[in-house]
Amino acid sequence: MRNYESLSDELVYDVCEKFIRYNLSTKDIADEVKDPEKHKISREEVYAIVREGLRRKFVLLFAPVERELADRISDKFALNAITNIEHASATASAPFMSVVPSRGRSVMESVATEAATLTIKLIREIAEHKKKESRDKKAVRVHVAFAAGASSKICATTLAAMCRTQADLPPLALHAISSGFDITDTSTAPATFFQSFEGIREDIQTYALYSAPFVRVEEYKAKRESTSIAKAVRAAEEVDIVVTGFASATDEHGELRRYIHEYAQEIVIRERKEKGTAARSAEDIAQAYLDKLHEARWTGDCQRHPFNDDGPLMEGTDVDLPFKAMGLFELPQLAELAKQTAKAVVVVCSPCIHCNLTRKTALQSLLQFPKKARLFSHLVMDIGTAEDLLGIERTAKTEIAAADGSKEKEKKTQKPATKRTGKKRPA
Repeated sequence: MRNYESLSDELVYDVCEKFIRYNLSTKDIADEVKDPEKHKISREEVYAIVREGLRRKFVLLFAPVERELADRISDKFALNAITNIEHASATASAPFMSVVPSRGRSVMESVATEAATLTIKLIREIAEHKKKESRDKKAVRVHVAFAAGASSKICATTLAAMCRTQADLPPLALHAISSGFDITDTSTAPATFFQSFEGIREDIQTYALYSAPFVRVEEYKAKRESTSIAKAVRAAEEVDIVVTGFASATDEHGELRRYIHEYAQEIVIRERKEKGTAARSAEDIAQAYLDKLHEARWTGDCQRHPFNDDGPLMEGTDVDLPFKAMGLFELPQLAELAKQTAKAVVVVCSPCIHCNLTRKTALQSLLQFPKKARLFSHLVMDIGTAEDLLGIERTAKTEIAAADGSKEKEKKTQKPATKRTGKKRPA
């Protein structure tokens, strides 16, 4: 079986272009294209190579945006049409809320792609704003910071793919908001996202953050002032755009919840090593910390910092936890950034990649934060989460009716089929 990941970019792109842009048949493509060893590819392999092109972001799928649901959510939560970019076109080109009508296994990819598209628009608008404010037009650079997580990873890799074809973008600086969390999976650590931009632009600057994902509350200030972290925090003063996701308190895959269980395990291991036995089980210790969070009405966490309906829960004060997440921003700082002119905080919301649980409860909290504590300037979500927020039940019958309606519409507007040939269609 052929290893498609080992095929050259040139070959994969050539197959994608012939199949999608020029509408050639798989037979014609198989006849024309040969791999580096001069072996012919089969008709069936054409489809696999196009899928490889999707994986490499040579082909990007852009879901249409559902405007009506976004308006209804804005009305329900009494949100103003926020935009912090002082441009006449800002609201039209970079709407503050986008609902992506995507479901199923592609939902996270679709939502993150929309977030990347939005980020490109914001980069351009912020660059224009900076040029007006700066005497040195050539020195204008837009700083984008990514939080950890699967949504941020897809957004970053899609943004990198877009940068390949948009040579007129201003110089960029990329920041990692936090370190990685899972030592067995480094792919969602923000510093690893930078690899997607390698070889695309020579003027891209990168700023990683090297620290433990959580530190003890009493050590937090000193750790934050240590040389390596302090340098990253100072560089973060230049950040213009933050791209981040969040977790629901009910999702067992959220990083704060997972860390609580890992922390409890470490307590048990340490006690057994020192005393030969542990006073409590790891499950009991973890549940005690989770109970403290629930007593504080915890609904979710953003960048591993907890919040409830009223706003951020500060570790050590609002909730009695012995540890605190280390990153470039605490939630009040993020809210402050979201309010500033020519700054943006893009929050990406799609179901959990592991269990498909929507983040409805946590998102409700974010939407009803007091205005001064609001953590986002722009919000991108999937249609399932939007329907959950509005209490819309999408039953199997409505799905079938919608599909039947689409098919009828398709029949009426369908043009006679044309035979595929080896000739290119006219541009």
